[in-house]
Amino acid sequence: LWVRLRRFAGRHRAVTTAAAAAVVFLVTLPTVLWWQQRAASVSLAAEVARTDAANRALAAQVERADRSMDVTIDAIERLLGSIALPKLRNLPAVQSVAAELLDDALQLFDRLADDRGHGRRVQHLRRRTLLDAANLATTLGHNDAASARLERLRTLLGDGDLPDDLRVMRARANCLRAWIDYRRGRAELARTHLAAARTELLDLATRTAADSPIGLATAQELADVAELECGLAGELGDRPGMLRAARHRLELLEGALGANAADVDLWSARLSLGANLRDADRQAEARPLLERVVADLESCTLPEVGWPVPRLLLAMGRHELASLDFDQQRWDASGASLRAALQGFDELVRDYPEDPACRRHRGRTANLLASLLSRAERHEAARPLLEQAIRDQRAVLERDPADRVATRYLAQHHRTLLVNLRQLQDWPALEAAARALGQLGGGDENTGRAARDLLRCATHAAEARRPALHDEALALLARAVDDGMRLDAADPLYAAVASDARFQALLARSRR
Repeated sequence: LWVRLRRFAGRHRAVTTAAAAAVVFLVTLPTVLWWQQRAASVSLAAEVARTDAANRALAAQVERADRSMDVTIDAIERLLGSIALPKLRNLPAVQSVAAELLDDALQLFDRLADDRGHGRRVQHLRRRTLLDAANLATTLGHNDAASARLERLRTLLGDGDLPDDLRVMRARANCLRAWIDYRRGRAELARTHLAAARTELLDLATRTAADSPIGLATAQELADVAELECGLAGELGDRPGMLRAARHRLELLEGALGANAADVDLWSARLSLGANLRDADRQAEARPLLERVVADLESCTLPEVGWPVPRLLLAMGRHELASLDFDQQRWDASGASLRAALQGFDELVRDYPEDPACRRHRGRTANLLASLLSRAERHEAARPLLEQAIRDQRAVLERDPADRVATRYLAQHHRTLLVNLRQLQDWPALEAAARALGQLGGGDENTGRAARDLLRCATHAAEARRPALHDEALALLARAVDDGMRLDAADPLYAAVASDARFQALLARSRR
């Protein structure tokens, strides 16, 4: 066989070579394929291992990033809790820093709003921060900024169904919008926002347990609504409405906190009701309520955190008791309470010089004490008190020109000062004070009085200055007549201008 094969190979070299090559190929091909498959398997395994390692590293980085973001959000949440408005309300120097921190937090929450892992939590913090920032902005007198934040919050909350805690937040935001509108003199718009807040809260009150966290928050928010309703009723001169709102506020807080709770909101509600009872000439009901408030606050040991602080309520309570004694002609008791209240307000202004409430109420107390001193013919002692009262209200209006309460008190202090200066017969000072009152406007109560005092000053002025004073007085009388003042032609004060054609025209207009 071997010989035959050699001969065949010799005769057919090409065929033999091809067959040999085929045999070699068939024999070596599986080996090559196995080697290649093994190499590929090793390479794939290595690649898989590298991929797994990379995935594990990436997962670890993501986990670390998530943990870092959780820590960051936790830290921001704790920071926001530490600068909550009630804790900062009586620290004016810190309020601007707090406002900047709230703005920084809002910018972070805006960037993280679409984050899948933290979006829900961030959205909640974003809403809460907008409300806190709006509250703080109103404290700083930045009502436009507060309104912008509240509009953003309204967009985030929407008008549909929400969880109970967010419904409380929406009601609180509407109440704050109403407060801003009230301070700006937009009473109808304030009532609209207040009605929305009341409707939402009343619905919550019927659906939640009174002693649950939502139930307690709802009761306290309803008390805030009642407080603002009392202010709006006062703008309309609706004394019964003010009394109803003040009583309702106290009932809500006593139900939520307990009638004997040592709580600033509860004392404030009792003080408001006592003041309204006094204004309604229900003095027998007002006195025990006011005396209880003063006694509770004199023994108060609560820390001075939040606003109003107990010292402010104590000074306000003493003022209301003094007003009650003044109405009942208990002059000595009224004077003692007024001096104690004024001392308290002096200390508050020293400690919280930027807070408008301290100056607003100090001016009110100084005005009443000045009236008491004037009654005792102590006009010289009364004058500096009235001048200080005017400076206090002007300081409030410099910070917030839309403060209607300070504007009303300022006019009242000017009117009392006019009476004081007439008694002192200080005609140059009376002329300046009358001119200042006339600039405030307000019909017969302000411009009319200012005009009449300028006419008084004209009788004591040099002959050359009288025409100018008469012109000023007639211009003020024209504004007062436009506001509804009726002129009395028989009033001897008008004798100097009775023949003036301008006065005759005003007289005819006032009789229409």
